[in-house]
Amino acid sequence: MVFVQEPGIFLALILIQSLNMKLYRSLCTRRHKFVSLTIVTLVLLTLKYSQNPVDIYLNKRANHDCELTARDYLNGDKEGGWIEVDKSRDLSGCPVKWPDFVDTGNPNSPGERGQPFIFGQADLTREERRQREADFKNHYFDEWVSRKIAVHRSLPDVRSNKCLDRAYGELPAASIVINFCNEEWSVLLRTLHSILDRTPGHLLKEIVLIDDFSTSDYLKLPLEVYLQPMTKVRLIRTTQRLGLIAARNLGSKLASGEILVFLDSHIECFQGWIEPLLSPIVEDDKTVVFPIIPPIDVHTFGIHLTDRVLLGSLSLNTLQFTWMADSDRPVSSGDYYVESPTMPGGLYAVSRSWFSKLGLYDPQLVGWGGENIEMSLKTWMCGGSLKTSACSRVAHIYRDRSPVTWPNQQETTRRNSYRVAEVWMDNYKHYFYERNAYNMGNIGDVTERLELRRSLRCQTFEWYLDNVLPEVKKEVLESDVFNGQIKNVLTGQCLHAGVAGSQLRLEPCVVDSTSQVWRLEKNGKIWCMNSLLGYKMSNVVSKKLYAVEIFTNKLPSKLPVITWDYSSTTQQKNTHKYNRQLKEFIQ
Repeated sequence: MVFVQEPGIFLALILIQSLNMKLYRSLCTRRHKFVSLTIVTLVLLTLKYSQNPVDIYLNKRANHDCELTARDYLNGDKEGGWIEVDKSRDLSGCPVKWPDFVDTGNPNSPGERGQPFIFGQADLTREERRQREADFKNHYFDEWVSRKIAVHRSLPDVRSNKCLDRAYGELPAASIVINFCNEEWSVLLRTLHSILDRTPGHLLKEIVLIDDFSTSDYLKLPLEVYLQPMTKVRLIRTTQRLGLIAARNLGSKLASGEILVFLDSHIECFQGWIEPLLSPIVEDDKTVVFPIIPPIDVHTFGIHLTDRVLLGSLSLNTLQFTWMADSDRPVSSGDYYVESPTMPGGLYAVSRSWFSKLGLYDPQLVGWGGENIEMSLKTWMCGGSLKTSACSRVAHIYRDRSPVTWPNQQETTRRNSYRVAEVWMDNYKHYFYERNAYNMGNIGDVTERLELRRSLRCQTFEWYLDNVLPEVKKEVLESDVFNGQIKNVLTGQCLHAGVAGSQLRLEPCVVDSTSQVWRLEKNGKIWCMNSLLGYKMSNVVSKKLYAVEIFTNKLPSKLPVITWDYSSTTQQKNTHKYNRQLKEFIQ
């Protein structure tokens, strides 16, 4: 007896058996063998590709007995495009090969206690060096270093005495939601083990691990075998790419804990990390809490420890998260929690009921980008609060660029930001629109999100600036007159700053170029992101204008101050002798 797992093949065999034997023998003669094979092949293909796409996905994985098939998944939602691995199946005898990694180290092992590990090139062959460089481009961190560091590596307990002495009382068990796409093996394992090793069992309801349609072979059966003993880890696989935002929405729906903790897949938790995140939510379920986030170096995997509590801010021109300068809002070293206007968004805790009441993430936000600003604004504006904990630390790998691609990511991020601005920023959205020359494109229908805001009786964005982020409100009132491009109306070209010290020039206008977005302040100064317009190379007045790099909102004392004016009548009328330079330059 032959058991056939592929439905198409099974039906094809029945079809062949039902053929008239005489006709079948005729088809199988030497003269007609080609015709016979062609007919059978067409039948197989027709039946195979008439299946549900999810079934095709599952059956592709059924290469041998140890592969999981459709029967081995729980709670599958074919319309929603996700399936959950049934971990009750015994996979102990499955032949798998895991990528190289170190399980447990000793006090002298590489990277222990969060120390950097310098992995030299001297002992590598030329081919190994080339491979190491290629591997770096896969994830934009040094995989070779990560593979030398134990996935159970030790970290120092850096909590202050005040944090160590703090009692948190009875806390609920949390659901931790982590989504990943083609994450590097050792980094993913280190993420999981840092959670399991440093989270009290009674505070960990589950880890909902969402594989967002990874293609790496080691994240298929090898990962399922590795996770088999981890009873609190659930593995969800999507059958199409969702992106970070949609995957987190899915995870929030599948999680069962009262509190959700969203984490990235390239983090390491420190001792005592979770209690400070849960406690404020127990006291007020409309509170959102995020930890101190020390950076993990992409080259050495050393963790840069700091006691500084940083607060999040917001740029109205770019709608991007920024860290607030210490001088803007000093933080007392004795505070357990400090209110923050915004959060970076990768790591935070929120009650499942509050996250649901806020409408989760906007389901029309695509891929990633803008979701942390949306969550920050609606948390504050709709009656909640956002805090950072001085006693919780979760280290994170910060990279210059993401290895996970998304179609038209730059345009997608801009579209997401436009949706957030349209729903939550009221008339202040024009600061962002001006920066992008009102190049909105199709941002989709925001009616439902506006209705959500109305039904929750959320505050205005003006209220948010007055009560939560007065530093930005002050800057807007005292400084900004206009934001946007300086354009030659005849040629259509725009003033381009270039790098610091370079001569200004006219170039074709580009909406998303940070070198062409200028800000005219009430004091007459014109800025282009990190450049000052109007610097002259000598005391001789000339038409040559240069850009000077700046690092703060205040001018360095030795730089020449050149002021400009704007007239809505002529759009280039000037009142200062240096203004003639700009007028003649753009004409």
